[in-house]
Amino acid sequence: MGFVHLSPHDSELEAASVVLEFRRPGRITWCLPIVCVYRPPSSRVGFWEQFTSYIDDVTRQIKHGSLCILGDLNVDCLSDPLPSHFRDMCAAHNVRNVVAEPTRFRSTSCLDVICITSDITAVNVNVIPDPISDHFAVKACLEIGSQVDRPQRIRVRTRKKPLSTLDFEEMSERIGSALTETGNKITADTTVDDLADKWHGSINDVLDELDPHVVKNIQLIKRSPKPWITREATSLLARRQYLHRRVRKKGSNDSALLEEYRRVRREGTLLNRRLRSRYYQNEFMSVKKQPRNQWVLMNALLRRKAKDSGEGIDHKGVSQVFQQIVTDPDRLPLLCPFGSHRQPSMLSIPQPTVTNILKILRTLNVHKAPGPDRIPSILFKNCHEVLAGSLCAIFKASIEESKFPALFKHASVRALFKGGDRSEPRNFRPVSLLPIASKVLEKHVYRQLTHLLLENPTIIPPQQFAYRRHH
Repeated sequence: MGFVHLSPHDSELEAASVVLEFRRPGRITWCLPIVCVYRPPSSRVGFWEQFTSYIDDVTRQIKHGSLCILGDLNVDCLSDPLPSHFRDMCAAHNVRNVVAEPTRFRSTSCLDVICITSDITAVNVNVIPDPISDHFAVKACLEIGSQVDRPQRIRVRTRKKPLSTLDFEEMSERIGSALTETGNKITADTTVDDLADKWHGSINDVLDELDPHVVKNIQLIKRSPKPWITREATSLLARRQYLHRRVRKKGSNDSALLEEYRRVRREGTLLNRRLRSRYYQNEFMSVKKQPRNQWVLMNALLRRKAKDSGEGIDHKGVSQVFQQIVTDPDRLPLLCPFGSHRQPSMLSIPQPTVTNILKILRTLNVHKAPGPDRIPSILFKNCHEVLAGSLCAIFKASIEESKFPALFKHASVRALFKGGDRSEPRNFRPVSLLPIASKVLEKHVYRQLTHLLLENPTIIPPQQFAYRRHH
């Protein structure tokens, strides 16, 4: 139960309301104002203005919820057309009457109404034939629980707390001990794939022990495109649309109606600007020390194009297109040109040193997304002293065997939208998220190849300035 709102004593309006609050632990999830009203047959025209103002007062402080109006209005709600004052009241508050039978004894008029908003469903609306005084009793079942926006829940595997808050000194000691124990089990027959697998297992065992993964239920809440819109603004918008339809129907001959429409349109525009400004002011104050969230708000404020939401995408079609890129025989020569398996005699990649690997680890970008091994780059950067030796051993074995570790070839493929129709799979391009360790090896090989190409003028002439440093 929420609060009760009575009509003012100095008013002729006979109305009362109650607000039902649907709660979950610690918060209100939905509100339903129920307004009960009686309009005497001898009431004046000003009744409808007082009643509309009364409903606005009841619903002004309610951000979420619907509206239900019950009572005897003493107007025939079955007539065609509807009485103008009743029709305007329904349009202003976006409600409809669900009673479709006469409610008065020995009459064909419907005086007793149940007006509800579109997000409430009325089931089994019955008029009880046994008369109570000169009116029938009206009974209806309103379904409101199914209309509450229940956010979709998904299960994700995440860490208990961000890695940036962990004690990396302790983690470095544990990783060093685990790698030392693993290194004692390595023999001369151990291949580069076995080295990579054992290294990966040791790192993940320490991570799972110090910062284990947990399974959480995440709510996917679909936010309103205009979260600053209140019930007052919604009612004003409905009123503007109703007047717009009437102006289009009658034309510009009715000057009073046209002036009313322009007034409501002007009020709606000013109210929307005021609410929008107040909303973004409050949002910017709440993320005052969060630059990333500030940019998200800035993009929304400037109406920049948001990232793809994933709606309307044929995920199976996108996957099939990506698979054809590497399985289509006609495309294989493009991926593996003829003669690429031959090793030029002039190409010789020197063995990496611990010093070189340390330099690469110190320059890693901690914001880069990890690959399928889920080992983040911040771990490599903060624990570089204990990881450099083991990575150097793996890279040496890879160069000696002329084989890239199979574990480093695994990638998480993400589809990025290029433009056009989102339902067309070919409008997406694949992006592979590789393990951070593979990027370290690739950077070492890249530096050696770059040095080789720049030192040999027969491969890249000095007149070539593009894609070269300091040119």
